[in-house]
Amino acid sequence: GGDPQARSSAGAVGPRQIMPALANEYNLDRHNTRQNILCGALYLRDLFHSIPVRDHALLAYRNGPGGSADIDQESIIYVNKIKAKFGYHKYVFVSNDS
Repeated sequence: GGDPQARSSAGAVGPRQIMPALANEYNLDRHNTRQNILCGALYLRDLFHSIPVRDHALLAYRNGPGGSADIDQESIIYVNKIKAKFGYHKYVFVSNDS
């Protein structure tokens, strides 16, 4: 992950694989690498604020707005990878004043 030129078959672009609707929600340019990363961070922050169980927040981030709530093997691997890399002791906070 993290490729600024990345493009998914669903239309997500950039290092954080941002879809158009999400970029519009935060009024950011998803094709700009810095804004793409900021959009992903803001979205994750908002998920952590609105979804009390972090595993569920990470699943929601992975699946995107309106995405499937299904928990498949790939989703479990994703969540465990993120937890192993960052741990639960970290808290994501990004100021919206950027």
